[in-house]
Amino acid sequence: RCADAIDWVAVPPAHYRAVLDAVALTRGGAPAADWDPRSYAGRSGLLFAKSGLLVRPGAPAELVVPPGSPLRIGWGHGAEPTTRLRLPACTADAGEGGWLAFAGGVWVREPGCYELAVRVGDREELVRIGVFAACPAASAP
Repeated sequence: RCADAIDWVAVPPAHYRAVLDAVALTRGGAPAADWDPRSYAGRSGLLFAKSGLLVRPGAPAELVVPPGSPLRIGWGHGAEPTTRLRLPACTADAGEGGWLAFAGGVWVREPGCYELAVRVGDREELVRIGVFAACPAASAP
């Protein structure tokens, strides 16, 4: 829900990547050297990686986990793990051209690099998210 936004930023921070000019996701990456996965595990046995979501006001979007993927996502107050999240076209009182920030993150069974589809209208972009692990760099064509 738009009311679940916790902040507003003028531009996404450097560790975020904007997708289809509608959402911005953290790039993820490798955990600290002293990372202990037990400290991130919930009762369900899933590991939770806290990760903010930025949403451009006025840009309805959808985040979709590809079929068969163990990735689960959730942002907003009381977020529960899901495979599909519809983002409404929120408005922002903080100014034009900015981004609304939502708390939440992703759930996985094990660290890795996971794909997530971002859909805006008839456009779709598949992005890779490192969850407690870095995604390999894309190879040059």
